Amino acid sequence: MPTYFAGKTASIVWNSVTLPLSQWSMTLKSEAVDVTNFNSGGFKESIDGLSEAEITASGPYSGAPLGVTPGQRAALTVNVNSIGPVGFTFTTAQCTQGKISADVKGAVQCEYTFVSSGTITLAT
Repeated sequence: MPTYFAGKTASIVWNSVTLPLSQWSMTLKSEAVDVTNFNSGGFKESIDGLSEAEITASGPYSGAPLGVTPGQRAALTVNVNSIGPVGFTFTTAQCTQGKISADVKGAVQCEYTFVSSGTITLAT
């Protein structure tokens, strides 16, 4: 029987600071380098190029220093839940964007985008 996780307890750990989340997503990308030539038999050919992961995370802003600055590089862990170490660890990631927003009817939110620049490990 597969194990499923409720998303309500996700968090990220950035530079040893744990940030609670209300939403996160991860997009894994791999570049397809075109190597089509006259011997390709009329079909396109490609080889694997560079890979990356883009992680977007958002959650409530507590007013505490977040320790996340666009341009900064550090280890990043995305925890799927708080019950155990289930998630993804990136040896190095770069924060590419930070945003803090407020709505009159809700809590102040912070949102960050990270791009991996190292290996990805599934923590189980």
